[in-house]
Amino acid sequence: MDAQGVRQSVRVVSGQTTVSGVAPFLVKFDASGTRASAAFGAQSAITDPEAHAFLMAGYRLNYGENRGGAWQYPQGSAHSRDEDTGPPVFSYVYRTPGSYPVRLRTRDALGNEADVRFNVVVNAPPAPVLIRPTAGGWPNFVSGARYALEANGDYRSFGALETGGRHNIVIEKVGSGADPRIASFSPDGRSKFSATRQGEFRAAHIRLVNIDMDNFSSGQRGYDYVGVIGGLMRQFSDGGQAFLWHEGTELIKSNVRFPRGLFLQDTEVRSAVGGSGYIMFGTFNGLHARNTRFVHVENGPTTYLMLRVYGSNFSFRNNLWFSQANGGPANGTLIGMLAVNGTTATQWRDDDTVGPLTATSNGQNYGYISEKQILQNNQMYAAGSYVTNAIASVGGGNPSGSSLVYPRLIGMEDNVFYQSGDVAITIQNGELYGQYNFWRNNRRSMGAGTYISANTAPPNRNVGDNTTFNGPVINESANSRPTPSRF
Repeated sequence: MDAQGVRQSVRVVSGQTTVSGVAPFLVKFDASGTRASAAFGAQSAITDPEAHAFLMAGYRLNYGENRGGAWQYPQGSAHSRDEDTGPPVFSYVYRTPGSYPVRLRTRDALGNEADVRFNVVVNAPPAPVLIRPTAGGWPNFVSGARYALEANGDYRSFGALETGGRHNIVIEKVGSGADPRIASFSPDGRSKFSATRQGEFRAAHIRLVNIDMDNFSSGQRGYDYVGVIGGLMRQFSDGGQAFLWHEGTELIKSNVRFPRGLFLQDTEVRSAVGGSGYIMFGTFNGLHARNTRFVHVENGPTTYLMLRVYGSNFSFRNNLWFSQANGGPANGTLIGMLAVNGTTATQWRDDDTVGPLTATSNGQNYGYISEKQILQNNQMYAAGSYVTNAIASVGGGNPSGSSLVYPRLIGMEDNVFYQSGDVAITIQNGELYGQYNFWRNNRRSMGAGTYISANTAPPNRNVGDNTTFNGPVINESANSRPTPSRF
């Protein structure tokens, strides 16, 4: 985000580009524009050059911060906190001011490599404004400001914390002790019915650091880049997907938008709603989780997913899925990455709006694209965790017939499952419905056990589906994605 809170998308020119922001700075890196031309021409199995690079090229991204150490998950692994290798969608939270030389190296199946270099400059935030529990209520938040909440402080009586229409705000814990607790956080909690013009500016680049919140609510208007760093999210509520977006005038409709860019790092997300079963259920244009515990607390009355997330531009790396609830057969699938509807929907609408302003019902092109979703180096379950009755569902969707929009360019690789005999029995249903998806080297026993095979369900068509889709393309017990050489 720039100083005015406007999201910036920068196409990198090697050695010349500088990206800057204020700490903690949320950045998404997308290297999927890579084209492995020589390797693409040497094969015929994948006819789409973008899909070929996404699935068959390897990427190494060094963030330039050189913090050292390894991520907490998977337990016992040594995945560096300073760089990633794997699929080409990455995210990073720069927490310390400084100038960081970022390097990307890409390698194709023939051994060819190419580099890109640029700089990320992280500026220091302003001095914090202290909010004491005795204040009795939230201040009028100001864009570009930094606020501090006292450790051990209880702010729940203040009501919902929301920053609607403001940008570049940091709210963080100060002092030692328990994280300050708030009732709920909604980056932009304004009702769509309060809009005064089409597509009003919404909350942008809001970051919470080491805050304990009872509930996170996306709201009807969504938001533009929000970070939850450290702390605890006891409950998650979805946003525009739960509201009838076709209601009201065009002005009202234009202010119902999906969230863009939710960053979760070093935090814990729980499901606290009795009978729900979901930890998260929502739609995003950008969802990035790192070193986060997803804790399944409540069972659903029927089969539920721990995460049921729709949309594009997802990166889940080095997270832990942990189930405290034992629902037996009522426990649902670990994670679902889905696409819904849209006979004519081939891309995200402008500014993440959920449907055409001319629509008069939810059935009219309530669609969006689901692509560029990756799960890599995650740990599924741990000691004391109950297993669920199914493996990750990568793909799928609710509609039928010609309106199906299957996910594209998504998948899982190098994930591990806790060493339990139950896993070998119950993990059976990895589904790869979609276009050019991948399922690579996902293993039991913390990566040392046998490969978890996926159900490819050829010819990749559901009952009533009159459209033929490409894929799944990659389904392999060893990950053949090339690993670029070290810098």
